[in-house]
Amino acid sequence: EGVGADNPVQFADAASGVTFVALPETSGIEEGVLYDYEPIIAADYTGDSSAFGRNWYFVDVKRHETPTADTAIAQAALDYAAATARLEIDSLNKRLGELRDYDAPEGFWFRYKRGEMEGDGVYFKDKYNFYQLGWDRKRETDRRGVWRYGLAAHYGDNSADYAKGSGSIDSFGASVYAGWTGKLGHYADFVLKYSHLDNDFTVYASDGTAKGGYNNWAMSVSAEYGYKFDLGRRWILEPQSQLVYTHIFDASYATSNGIEVRQDGVDSLIGRLGFRLGREFGEKGQGGYGKWYVKADLLHEFCGDREVSLYGAHGQTLRKYEDGGDTWFAAGIGADVTMGKNSFFYCDVEKSFGADIETNWQVNLGVRWEL
Repeated sequence: EGVGADNPVQFADAASGVTFVALPETSGIEEGVLYDYEPIIAADYTGDSSAFGRNWYFVDVKRHETPTADTAIAQAALDYAAATARLEIDSLNKRLGELRDYDAPEGFWFRYKRGEMEGDGVYFKDKYNFYQLGWDRKRETDRRGVWRYGLAAHYGDNSADYAKGSGSIDSFGASVYAGWTGKLGHYADFVLKYSHLDNDFTVYASDGTAKGGYNNWAMSVSAEYGYKFDLGRRWILEPQSQLVYTHIFDASYATSNGIEVRQDGVDSLIGRLGFRLGREFGEKGQGGYGKWYVKADLLHEFCGDREVSLYGAHGQTLRKYEDGGDTWFAAGIGADVTMGKNSFFYCDVEKSFGADIETNWQVNLGVRWEL
């Protein structure tokens, strides 16, 4: 303790032909430690005279985080990235397709979303599946537009790979929403969503494994607004804006080798500005009518800071803080089409660019049935 460049500790006075080599401490994964230590040694460090040839000193001690610590920290980042905030950026078109084409008083819909995200900095690669089933009813409140109020249930599963482990997150929950479409091309969409998260991960080391798991909750509120411009010759341009607030509740748990982990709650506020540019095809009111489009978005995370604290054997403590601020782009293509008098299909594919947590690819497919 206290060893350093300004306070070297002599451990030997040896003949000039003798050399010492310092070996790092390597703890077994079952010991529940957060750090391994590596001594740094040097000969004739202080210039003091030697009785036998050379003086040897401890001049520093390096700390290395153990695999358990590495993966627990990565899990905290995964919670933020894969299970919650970034996946909450769901536009009206992704969820319901082209709301303006629905004339029946009520309808059911189902959609499936699949994709892959990858982290920058804290390494992980996450593949996810998301399923959602919903129902809504139309209500004309005035001549300016139409409101739809609805309910939806969802289930998601994520599988992740870390440099030294793997993990999974299963989520389920429900949402309520209200969407308004104006007679002149305006629309607005509001969503309140609540999810239960079931998290598990495993750390791999040469001498064994350690596991951890816990449950927590997440909620989000989203508001979106857009306007559809008719450019002529069946071309349309739709600027969009959206703001999504997400709160991930805190969690405390212990790994199988005795490390206690405390994850602070996370508050995320993501803004989106974007557009869709597309062209209609087919005859409106008949099967085969729809549109194809390209889309692009600029997104910014205004909050998103997260912190995790680990408490291991021998009183060791490790705290990690990550700044959540980030700006990135997303681009994609999509289409929606009327399959029959009362059924609709919609889909889109997208990818993000320049983010700390990047979507390598995502596919979204949906079907709606009018009653």
